Amino acid sequence: MRLLNTRNGDMVEFFDESIPSKYAVLSHRWGDDEVSYHDWLARSLRPELRDRRGFQKIQRCCEQAIKDDIDWVWIDTCCIDKTSSQELSEAINSMFRWYRRSTVCYAYLYDYDGSELDAERLGECEWFFRGWTLQELIAPGIVDFYNKDWQRFGSKSDEDVCAAISKITSIDTEFLLGADVESASVAKRMSWASARKTSRTEDVAYCLLGIFDINMPLLYGEGRKAFQRLQEEILKTYPADHSLYAWGTPVESSSIKVSRETVIETLRGNAGNPPASPEPLHGLLARSPQDFKFSRNFSPNSVSGSFYMKILRGIEPASYPAAVGNGVRVELPTVGDNPFYYQFSEPPLSQIRYGTYAVLLCKDDTNDDVVICLPLLRWGPGYYARTRELYLARDLYLFQRLEWAGAADYRSIMTIAPERKARLRGGDVVLRSIVDFRGPINTVTWSFSVNFDHKITGDFDNMIRVKPNLAARYYSLVLYNSQASKGLQDWSIILGRTDVEGRDLPAFQAGIAPRSADQGDYTREFICDKIFQDPVDEFTIDLDPYPQIEIRVERHPLPKEDGFIDVVDIAIRDKVAPSPTDLPVRGKSDGQIGNDNQGAGDVPVL
Repeated sequence: MRLLNTRNGDMVEFFDESIPSKYAVLSHRWGDDEVSYHDWLARSLRPELRDRRGFQKIQRCCEQAIKDDIDWVWIDTCCIDKTSSQELSEAINSMFRWYRRSTVCYAYLYDYDGSELDAERLGECEWFFRGWTLQELIAPGIVDFYNKDWQRFGSKSDEDVCAAISKITSIDTEFLLGADVESASVAKRMSWASARKTSRTEDVAYCLLGIFDINMPLLYGEGRKAFQRLQEEILKTYPADHSLYAWGTPVESSSIKVSRETVIETLRGNAGNPPASPEPLHGLLARSPQDFKFSRNFSPNSVSGSFYMKILRGIEPASYPAAVGNGVRVELPTVGDNPFYYQFSEPPLSQIRYGTYAVLLCKDDTNDDVVICLPLLRWGPGYYARTRELYLARDLYLFQRLEWAGAADYRSIMTIAPERKARLRGGDVVLRSIVDFRGPINTVTWSFSVNFDHKITGDFDNMIRVKPNLAARYYSLVLYNSQASKGLQDWSIILGRTDVEGRDLPAFQAGIAPRSADQGDYTREFICDKIFQDPVDEFTIDLDPYPQIEIRVERHPLPKEDGFIDVVDIAIRDKVAPSPTDLPVRGKSDGQIGNDNQGAGDVPVL
């Protein structure tokens, strides 16, 4: 640690135990004419430096320290040789500790001209919205505030000043007055930085190292990866604090939740715009502290620590989270398979995909009745992605108890990572929705099989993807298991393309086919089928002994591809079923589609 002698201006370097027990530090908003370490050493040869506001700031800081009978000061502009990356890294990793050990911190507000406290004007000062000044406010035991003329107008320990600062920064007064920062949740600490800015992107992460007691190398030039690295270090240091994942916008109803009414309108061709904006799906970790704007009241619940330990007989401890590539492999309590909307931006359409709700083992300190959940969409084998929403569920209180949160039946190991979006090609088929209106289930669980002989692929995105263009001919099976108990597994819906006389490109074809009696496999000999050629086309299969199957196909152009895709909606009904608008929703609220096969003691499906 290099300190400046307040009486003669000498720079002296100290190590560990030799650091003076009494020294002051300066906290300020950097300007364009600061004096660097090498500038200060050459000050006798460069008299023009004395005209800089940065030089005058150093002088006034030293004068104030002398008045306080302090011989040494530490000032970040001139006490660090920033031409040495090693020294800069060491200083940034040590700053919080240096501020904590200081006798007093002089907070110089160049844009405050009052001689006494004016809370409204104080809230307009830049100092309170810079990244680096956060640790300079929290770490020192004493912080005295000076106006632009170096007149002291208060200290953070003053009751009125502390209250004003707490209102400006949303930092609880207990942490301003010296409470252990470690007792604040990860989300709370992140929220303190949510309204602060830094000149360099990497400093958004580096200025928080001391707040989280993290040490890591500095790599200027890595951009947003710095904040990713910081969170990965936090994840290792505080593995049981799930508030690290509790960023985003709290909602009482997820915007991607599938509602029964919207599905019916989709099947009728009246869906209109997607139910939510086609924003990208994110990984488990946040992109910046700004994502924690609404998270200051989230903290670990009573189950979080026990979740990773052998506490109850028959309940194995969960595995600790770990960074994997650009995602996080994590074990969390989850609530069933749930249908969600997925949005495409080009063309603008929404699709029903399956995912789950992951339950975070943290709580809202202002509301004991809610459990914080993440809606997760599945986009690959074991891979999920999240939206920016935090779903505050009111009917999952059972997960506040370890015997539920830790039960193997409700735990899943998954990798949550940013989605790798598939690019739509001309000829692709998007299965927008497959809905079963028979009985209480109201939605169907299907398996999706593709014929690899025809160079097509299918994955968790419910798409039949062509390689490489519309001219490919292919068939794919959509297999059902939701009605297996009714003996209806002897048929399958088949989707594909076929040649049509007079057309250059193959047209979309759909129908049902039986299982081969001798081979036990599905044939491609349609019992009933249709070739779809109009931009919007519909087909109803109404044959005994099969249920009524409605297939609706829309053609959407792909201008960039000079082609089009087909968007398919499938509805399955009993022949005697009433109109969809008259169908009751059994055991559901808010018109939700989900799994109704629950016992009285089961956790409700969201």
